[in-house]
Parts: sequence; C-alpha cells; structure tokens
Amino acid sequence: LPPAAMEDDMERIVQIFRSFDDAGKGCITYRQMEQVLLELGDDQEQVTALLASHVGGDVPYEDFIKWLMRSPSAGSLHADPLEQVAGVFRSFDVKNSGRIPLRAMSRVLKELSSSTIAESDAENLFGAGCTILEDVAQRELDGQDMVNYEEFLAWLFEQAQMASPTRKRAAAPGSRSYFAGARTEVPKVNRKIGDATEPEAKWETLQGFREQHAGNRDLLEQLRNKVLVCKNCAKPCAYTMLSCNGCGASLEEIPLSYNDNVFMGFIYGVGRGKFPYKISVRRESPSYLAFDDPLSMSPLHLCIIPTSVYVADWRYLFTNPAKGRQIVDELADFGAKAAVEQYWSDDAFRSHYFGDSPLPETTEEVLESVAAGFNFPPSMYQLHLQFIHYPLFPFHACKALQGIHFTRNRFFIIEYIRAALAACCEKDVCFEIHEHTDIDEVIRKIAALGIDYDAFHTRFLKRNDILATQYNCWQETDFKYTVKDGTVIDNQTCQPLLGQDAKALQAADDKFLRSYGRPYINGDCNQPTLSLYRYAKAPHEVKDFSLLPKTPRPV
Repeated sequence: LPPAAMEDDMERIVQIFRSFDDAGKGCITYRQMEQVLLELGDDQEQVTALLASHVGGDVPYEDFIKWLMRSPSAGSLHADPLEQVAGVFRSFDVKNSGRIPLRAMSRVLKELSSSTIAESDAENLFGAGCTILEDVAQRELDGQDMVNYEEFLAWLFEQAQMASPTRKRAAAPGSRSYFAGARTEVPKVNRKIGDATEPEAKWETLQGFREQHAGNRDLLEQLRNKVLVCKNCAKPCAYTMLSCNGCGASLEEIPLSYNDNVFMGFIYGVGRGKFPYKISVRRESPSYLAFDDPLSMSPLHLCIIPTSVYVADWRYLFTNPAKGRQIVDELADFGAKAAVEQYWSDDAFRSHYFGDSPLPETTEEVLESVAAGFNFPPSMYQLHLQFIHYPLFPFHACKALQGIHFTRNRFFIIEYIRAALAACCEKDVCFEIHEHTDIDEVIRKIAALGIDYDAFHTRFLKRNDILATQYNCWQETDFKYTVKDGTVIDNQTCQPLLGQDAKALQAADDKFLRSYGRPYINGDCNQPTLSLYRYAKAPHEVKDFSLLPKTPRPV
C-alpha cells in the first residue's frame, strides 16, 4: 500500500470521515456512516445491505475503514495496490479463513516491502512510530494469536496516513498518539515590554491582604476558586471536569476544594501567595492584562483578563449585556494586539509557525486562526479569555481530537458569546444570574433569542480541524518518541520504552517549546523573567459586575 499511490485516496477518505466527525472524537454515528458510503458512490440498496448487520452505537475510524473495504465504493480506489496487498495476505492464509497468525505478520510486511512497496516507501510506512508492530506486540501480550484481513488493512491505512512524508500531523483522526521528546530547536519570542522598571508589590502576601480586609466578605469571596486539584500535576481544574486538561489524569476521585484566585492577586498587586505572583506579561493597561498562559496549549497561548471590574464568570455579562459586550470586544482587541505585537511581528516565529501568512491587520483577522473563548465553570473565578493560536502542541492536539479540550457545554467560543450579547441588546433584555444559575438554563435563554450553542460549537470544531491541518508544523523527525495510550515508543527502533515517563516528557516539552518567561536568566529554563502587573488596583477601584445595575429588563 505505497503512500505515493494511496495519497489521493487517503486524503479523500480521511477528509470525508472528519467532515462527519463533528466532535473530533474519532467516531461517527451509524447514520453518518450511511451518508459517508453514499457520498463515496454507493447506492442506497448497496449501503442498506452492507450495514444490515450493524447492531447500534458509534462507528470508530478503524471500523469505518473495514466497512469501506467491503463496500462497492472500494472499487473506485486504486485497485492494483489493494489487490497486491490482498494477494500477499491470502498467500499466508493457508486455511482460507480470512485470518493469519500474528507471528506471520513480520513475513507479510517483508513480502509487501519487496513486492508492492518501494524501499523508501517501506521505510516510511513501517519505520519509526509503526502502529502495526505496536498493536501486534500488544495483542501477543493479551493472548491473541490471529489477525484478519480487514484489521490488517485498517492498520495499513492508519499507518499510511501517519507516515506519509507529505503529511505532518501530530495525531491521526481519533488517535491516542502524539509526538514527544522534542529535540529540534524552534523559535521562541522574548517578552517586549516598553517600561523596563520592575513594578513593586502593593501587598507582600495574599494572606496579609486577606487579614487587612477581613471585614469585607465580598472582597474575600473574590479571592478563592471552587476547584478539583489534579493529584498528578497539581493543576486546579474546574469542578465539573472528569480529567485534567493539563496532563490528562483522571479527576473522578478528587474531592472538591478551594484554592487561591491568583488572577485577583495579580490585579490587587499581591507579591505572592503559595508562589510568587509574577507572570509572563505580554501587554498591560489600566483596564486589561494579557499574559502567556503558564500551562500553554500552543506556542501562542494568551490569557486576557479585565482589571478594573470583577466578573466571576461569563454568565454575569448577561446581567448588563451592553457593558458585557463592550468588555468582550475589548478583551478580543487586547489579545489580538498582544499576539501581533509580541508574536506575529517576530519574523522567525511567524515563518516557522504561520508560514507565508501575511501580518493580520485587524482583530477579526487574528481571530480567524485562534481558538478563543471562556470556560464554565472556570478554574479561576475572574473572567478570562482563553486565546489559543494554532498550532496546538502535539500532546494537546491529541487531547483536542479526543474531545478533552474545547468540551461541549464547557467551552464557550467568543463568537457565540458576542452573538448572544448582541441579541440581548437588540431585544432589550438581560438575565438574572446568581452563583447557582444552571448553565443549561443560560444556554436555553440564549437559544430563545435565536442563538444556538450547538451550531456555533460544531462550526468551531470543524474550523479547528482545518486550522490544525493548516498550521501544523510538527514532524516526527523533530521528536525522539511517539506516545501511544501512555506508552512511550522510540521513533528510531519502533520499540516501547517501558522506563520512560510520558508525563515527564510532556512537562519537558512544554518548557522546551514555549516562550513563557523568555528570555531566561543565563539561559536557565528554571529562571524565567517575569513581572507583576504594573497598574495594580486598590479594592475600591475594582467594580463587581454582578452588583452593577441590571439593564434593561431581566428575562
């Protein structure tokens, strides 16, 4: 199954599958499978007969390939390579059972390499990161000793997609694999801050700030978050999360707890809480602060917060839609300017990550390449715009394909929030919001205004899929390993490395690839250059959005 011969077919098959896989989870519904086969050229009678044995449930990518090979539409693919592969497989199927022993797999691959695959293509197809050999090893450990033709063919399709020299994907559709152990230097961007003087802390510690304002219950409430703290990486996660969106560890047994709201610590000029409150500032003003996210998902991942108003989360924007709309627009503008001034304007960074893309001139042009939105519930209870420019780092690209990032009913894209606030302004309504207002109730109220969350979110995921392809610059040769299902595999030998810690590799890659706190002091990644917020506020200077007059009329 030479990658050169199969290139057009693989592109066609994968793109069709992904166009129906709205959530990027690597599976489609039975009805969508029916549509796929019809789109590939089968008629309804053929499709009905083919799928007659289906007993319900979703169709994963591997089963999609198997059904496709049974379909009459398979005849529209390159027949010669497929027939040669089938012929080699049949030559080892001495009992004509449609299955061959796992122990014969290496001989099948060798035969294919000499008969149907050019030497260079064989090296690409069965070299580093070979999923076929990994799966064979795992099946042997599980006590399985046979493999059928459809499974073998699905393996070949998956490997052709991952290994084709013309594709540079960090993860295949629905895959649980990603590159790790970065070894090739990539451009980093040093912070460009106009005023080099270091601002001083207004308060030495968060505890001291609390003690000084012990009688102000509303202020004290601003200083804490309701969270689940990951046992593996210590990341505070939203209390509704099932797995950590930093390292992927399960949160299902983690008890609810409270931690410090460091964002409000930044705003009030606190020097430190449990750690210093210095950050990688990229842009700041008396009203807004943009900084590199310390747990960045991409080479350009900013967090933008308002600093003159306290907004616990995005729901409260709907108590005053006109003011809320203004804040959201200004957050977007501030983030876009920071991205252009700090990152896009760096020639080496732009060339490496964005290719020949021209420098964007407007906020909307920047947002075309950004996953921008708000989480609910948030991990920090101060409104913050997640501003994640593609490409994602390989680990996070994999998590996005699994549906762990940008989760439905948790991630709310800026386009949806803007449209909903605009509809409120147009219809002259606002919402009553309190701490326990159910998010589904808010979504229903917005839907009643003609703004459908699912439609926005589906379009967002499809656009992200396009951006992942457009901006993906990661290549296997830039990394030492591939991590599949938590197992680290050497990209040179294709052998599992049981002593390697996948999470440790991810942590090392984060430091190696990101620009957070650049330039480092003496080139030491453990000594980033960070600063406090220059325009720190006194408590009376920060208005509580929830206490502003509700305008115009609640619904």
